[in-house]
Amino acid sequence: MPRRTQTLLLLLIIGLGLALRLVGFAWQQGYQLSAIGDELGAYQVSLRLLAGDAGAFHLSQATFKSGKLPGPLWAMFWAAGVRWGGGPEAVILMLIVLNTVAIGLVFVLGKKLFDATHGLWAALLLATAPLPIWYSVACTNPGMMAVLGALLYLALWSVIRQSRSAHIFWVVVVCALMPQFHMISVFLIPSVIGLLWLRRRELHWPWLAAGLVVAVALYVPYFWGETQTAWDNTHRYLLRHGKFSFSSFKALLTPVAALGNLIESALGRRFADYQAFGRAAFGSFYVLAAINALSLLIAGLAVGSFLADFFRILRAGWRNPRETLAAAPAVMFLGV
Repeated sequence: MPRRTQTLLLLLIIGLGLALRLVGFAWQQGYQLSAIGDELGAYQVSLRLLAGDAGAFHLSQATFKSGKLPGPLWAMFWAAGVRWGGGPEAVILMLIVLNTVAIGLVFVLGKKLFDATHGLWAALLLATAPLPIWYSVACTNPGMMAVLGALLYLALWSVIRQSRSAHIFWVVVVCALMPQFHMISVFLIPSVIGLLWLRRRELHWPWLAAGLVVAVALYVPYFWGETQTAWDNTHRYLLRHGKFSFSSFKALLTPVAALGNLIESALGRRFADYQAFGRAAFGSFYVLAAINALSLLIAGLAVGSFLADFFRILRAGWRNPRETLAAAPAVMFLGV
């Protein structure tokens, strides 16, 4: 595909993604019932931060129902919107801009892993899929994950493909940044460590050490605050004992849900809310159900096809994962 065509298509996709997000902002004003508690908590902490409360540098907002986000980055992000933009609306617009940037980053990532065509399809999916748009038009912390995740994967891919890449610095720093915006990102760390371990002989160790220094520095406010509170928040995370629930297995279906267009979690907690949305938007709930079922079927086939390739490669090269990573880097990178 000619470079000019790539650029034109990418600009059209980015423009479409931005337009859909701005329309969403105009229509729903960033309102998310399921996240209203998180939004109010973040707003409160940002006001405390602007008032000079030292505790606001320590913790940002409640998360996981067990502890609070380590500060101060999410609180500072919110405070910037409140101070210079006037309130939550500015925070929403900041997240819309960042998630629009993420569309371009996803194109770059797809092009690096495969080719420009794959990159454009990935960018189009991120630009138009309901859930990414819904998370973009809000002032909640999940809205930060797309752009930070794309930056992490781009830096990590460089480390995987280039010997002694200085991008290892950014891998470490972004990994350290992400939990200050959403603690779900800690579950990425084992996979990142696993890939880096396979490339340990080719790592740029001085840049890795520099990244670790910055990572520790980012948590100085949190560590200082914890020493003043007997490490209460840390204990809440480490000592939390949740009850087992079969609903936990829903996480295994996340790739399919992310690629599909089912947004029942954004519509309410009851099936009746989902039905009501279908009748209001399409005239019949069954039209919505058919569209959702088709999208989930296509997404399931795509994920299943990838997993089949991934496990086939693992079976053939499980004795030497380093060579397997070198032979099929894109599949191993995405699979791990």
